[in-house]
Amino acid sequence: MAAAAVALGLTSSTDAAPRISSKTVYFTVSGSTPSALLRSILRKGSKGRVRAAMATTQANISQTLKPKGKRGCRYSSKAVITTRLPRLAKSSRKSRSVRRVWRSFDRYIRAHEARHKSIYLSCARKIDAKARAYIRRHGCKNARLKITEIMVDERLRCNRLNSRYDLRERKRIRQLPLIRQATARPGTSKRRSKRAARRKK
Repeated sequence: MAAAAVALGLTSSTDAAPRISSKTVYFTVSGSTPSALLRSILRKGSKGRVRAAMATTQANISQTLKPKGKRGCRYSSKAVITTRLPRLAKSSRKSRSVRRVWRSFDRYIRAHEARHKSIYLSCARKIDAKARAYIRRHGCKNARLKITEIMVDERLRCNRLNSRYDLRERKRIRQLPLIRQATARPGTSKRRSKRAARRKK
């Protein structure tokens, strides 16, 4: 699940290329059953957010512009991408049912957030490329305002891409064993077993 943070402050810088850094932080989740585990994931994953989240990827993109000579200027941009992922507590690993559903969930959520990170990286590079292209064509006059417009436009586009990705993935998330078992109605597994047994007869 993606979240955006945009820094529009323009400060002095000497770098001549986009700088990108990323980090992953973890929050510990626990539960002796799939439903308890899912509650823990949503409670801790949604910390500080209005909407429920099982994991998040945030991108903070900033630009810098510095005068160079009488008419020139030096531009650079920076992207800091932070991913928050759940990590299963050691105490919960004792439960076989929890371990079984955790493996597939962990693989999926890592791949899901990696895709959000990829989208943000692409957006950061486009912001940098468009800003540099504008300065090359039009010079530094009014560049500060224009590169801010580029930033805002590209971030809106980037947010739409991330939202569409989340929307496409909803069905896959619901089919994960952890989610299926945690949200199943009481007696669902027994009814499925009975239907399967009748089909075999």
